[in-house]
Amino acid sequence: MDHGKSTLLGRLLADTGNVPGGKIQEIKERCAGNSKAFEYAFLLDALKEEQRDMRTVDMARCTLKGKDRDYTFIDVPGHTEFLRSMVSGAARAEAALIVIDAREGIKENSRRHGYLISMLGIGQLIVCVNKMDLVGYSKSRFEQLKKEYSGLLANLRMKRATFIPVAAYKGENIVCRSRTMKWYKGPALLRALSLFVKTLRPEDRPFRMPVQDVYSFADEEKNRKLIAGRIEAGKINVGDRIIFYPYSGRSTIKSIEMFNSPGRNSIGAGYSISFTLSPHVRVIPGEVMCRERDREKPAICTAFRANLLWMGEKPLVEGRTYKLKIAALSTGAKVTAVKKVMDTSSLATFYGRRRVNANEAAECEIETTGPVVCDLISKCEATGRFVLVDGYEIAGGGMITAIL
Repeated sequence: MDHGKSTLLGRLLADTGNVPGGKIQEIKERCAGNSKAFEYAFLLDALKEEQRDMRTVDMARCTLKGKDRDYTFIDVPGHTEFLRSMVSGAARAEAALIVIDAREGIKENSRRHGYLISMLGIGQLIVCVNKMDLVGYSKSRFEQLKKEYSGLLANLRMKRATFIPVAAYKGENIVCRSRTMKWYKGPALLRALSLFVKTLRPEDRPFRMPVQDVYSFADEEKNRKLIAGRIEAGKINVGDRIIFYPYSGRSTIKSIEMFNSPGRNSIGAGYSISFTLSPHVRVIPGEVMCRERDREKPAICTAFRANLLWMGEKPLVEGRTYKLKIAALSTGAKVTAVKKVMDTSSLATFYGRRRVNANEAAECEIETTGPVVCDLISKCEATGRFVLVDGYEIAGGGMITAIL
């Protein structure tokens, strides 16, 4: 049995009326036909393998509509062999919810996930100590696990976390305060979620659009060119002055164009779009289009410091050259220094090592063969994250923490 995160989410959806009518009854009938006990986790774990093995192996996304705000949950697998899926799912999260089994206590996965949340820069965290019914709703057991995991988080420089004792299958402390655990004076899970602070919306950030391609058309306008890409942050209007980094080409937005759709006067983050310029300037795929009047400009550099998670079959080796991909740009990159390495299972830290093995994390310094347009991860996710390719395999992912 797992720690119960899918059960917790399933119960939360069911108790808040966010499960389509008849869905629970349908799953109960299917379970009865297969001589299985009903599990709330089946509301999320749709794969046969997940239902058979009682563990999540793929990401599941669900939405909870609350009274004051809506929530999107990404249920990610917790086991080591699915570490890539876990990181991919958590990468865009604004907050995290960790589930710990009250009987089993803090295991390898719980420590690893705490580190990954810290590394990804997720500052808002709820820790649910689940299956409290199986330890007799023991206050001392809850306090013991809270003290132990709080110490781990403090070592990772994460000082704020809300701890909640829950019995997910029975619905204790999920939507309403538990009558069984009257010794707990904090909020139920639903209330704790409502206390999360909303982060700045992507469209309210400085404008960033990595250029994916430039298309030329010989038509009535003569050599009409479209600058295409996905807007990762900010918003822009026809008539806005823009700059293309790193080579600083400057122009003005003449039109905003969408496939099989009328043109628009403004557009924001999340849209794949194309622009025409007046005057046209030379633009190279991989450049980043920014708005001239935004105060926060991206960095242009050939060296930076990063937190890196390595998942390749071969270890990362200091001094070896890899391919770095950031936004729409690909360039050569060399790890010039491995400052420290952390075992994501035990959280043991090593200094002086020149290689990073699979499922280890490291603080590294990286030098690129060409100029890179980027932001610190705290400023813009899309231009603050990158991957390293070893041969033909995406072997590692990282976040830029300082420009060198």
